[in-house]
Amino acid sequence: MKRGTPGTLTDAATGEVIRGKPGGDAVKRSRWRPEAQPAGEMNKTEAAFAALLDARQLAGEIDGYDFEPFKLRLGRDWKTTYRPDFAIYHVDGLIELAEVKGPAGYEDDARVKVKVAARLYPRFVFAGYVREDMKTVHFTRELFTK
Repeated sequence: MKRGTPGTLTDAATGEVIRGKPGGDAVKRSRWRPEAQPAGEMNKTEAAFAALLDARQLAGEIDGYDFEPFKLRLGRDWKTTYRPDFAIYHVDGLIELAEVKGPAGYEDDARVKVKVAARLYPRFVFAGYVREDMKTVHFTRELFTK
């Protein structure tokens, strides 16, 4: 995909295409886990999502975004934290914290952390974006609520 070409976002609950054309077949999910990226560096999926956010920013759909902007404390101490992949700043003032995953999707512990964060920090909108396959830039969106 060329930089600046808009990808596709689909709402997981409704199947509605948010941006672009619906893409590809369903992907078989696996339990393979890549090595963790060093903090502050994007993996290929996050870089593809950032390119999609750049296109949305140029189109005036969002004001901007930050990569791994901060940590949220989930427990009484700082032993359990959640660091969202992206903070997306919408033009209406809404701040969306996005977790971006590859075709393998969420591990159970990651999903639980996002749900706990959504319950503890209701001023933010928490969303998960799962990339359908590595050949296209098609992400399915899932909202996490209390």
